[in-house]
Amino acid sequence: MIWVAKPGKSLNIIVVNKTVPDRKRIEHRALFRVLVNEKYLTPAKKVYNYRKDYFGFFPEFFRKSKGREIRTIRLGEIDSIVNNSDLAYFVDTYGVQYSDWGIERPSGLPNLIYGGLNQADFLFLLAMRESGKPIIMEYNLFAPPTSELIKYKAQELLGIYWSGWKGKHFGSLKSGGEGGDIPSWMITDWESQNDGEWNFSKPGIILLNTAGKLVVLEKDTHLDVEVPLIDAVNKHHPWLDPEELFYFTGWFDITFTREPNETLSWFEIHPNNQGNLLLRKNHLPSRFPAVIRSKSGSPFVYFCGNFSRLNIPVNGGKKWGDGNPSKLFPVSEEINDRHFFWNYYAPLLKNLLIEFSP
Repeated sequence: MIWVAKPGKSLNIIVVNKTVPDRKRIEHRALFRVLVNEKYLTPAKKVYNYRKDYFGFFPEFFRKSKGREIRTIRLGEIDSIVNNSDLAYFVDTYGVQYSDWGIERPSGLPNLIYGGLNQADFLFLLAMRESGKPIIMEYNLFAPPTSELIKYKAQELLGIYWSGWKGKHFGSLKSGGEGGDIPSWMITDWESQNDGEWNFSKPGIILLNTAGKLVVLEKDTHLDVEVPLIDAVNKHHPWLDPEELFYFTGWFDITFTREPNETLSWFEIHPNNQGNLLLRKNHLPSRFPAVIRSKSGSPFVYFCGNFSRLNIPVNGGKKWGDGNPSKLFPVSEEINDRHFFWNYYAPLLKNLLIEFSP
């Protein structure tokens, strides 16, 4: 009742998410949970709906398409969209594959149905920058299926450079093990590259690059801490506990930046001596940016991980306060997505939305 009674806040956010392989829309649920909880309203004065208020792929219409399964930013609409928007948020550009639907791709066509940052997307980002309007972006902005030309132009525009490496924490590295979820191709490729047998079984981190190289870091064998930690620079995040580190279990990219950008938070991998040797052998850092933002000029923020990916009830945000259960039932730090959401992503995003609101 308190949430219903509180006034809404108008904010026209252009959300782009090309990775919506099913109706769950997990890739952007965390974002919409925050928008609903804070009661931001669309130009139509309605609460944001995670099922329809975005540009991207709409799985409901795929099998009976009639051209309605994709809502895209078109070249002729860029000026109008920019003029009427307050903020852009690029969630994920990886895209949707025919294999996501368990169907055979049409003869002669690639597996990709839709995805990648394209020329219209780049020109939209350019127009937002030239208009001085803020942009928030996430992991996978520069990775395939984005073309090399568009990747280069987007990186030059933002002053951000992806190394070509990405990675993820896995609760178990055991082949076929519970909670492992290791794709079979990863195991096959690693065995081929190392002329050995995959015998990992503990938790750990897998790193891979665009050339197909895989590096496996296993708890105890290579790591003192099994999961990457986010270390927030306190002067940029005064609302966070300066002593707290945040576990991140999702996909991340190893990305670097230059002036006039600055790093707000850092990913830290904690290798032991053996792990350090493996990282150095592959020219990989153990500390690299987690959140990058512009220091001057047109504002933008880049999250170097898929921060908004969480299977959380979006309409559960319709309540007074932020709905963080740990405030009522305190728990110790946990290696799970929800702890990261409540204690890092949601506070960070709420403060950015306040800052970026006109």
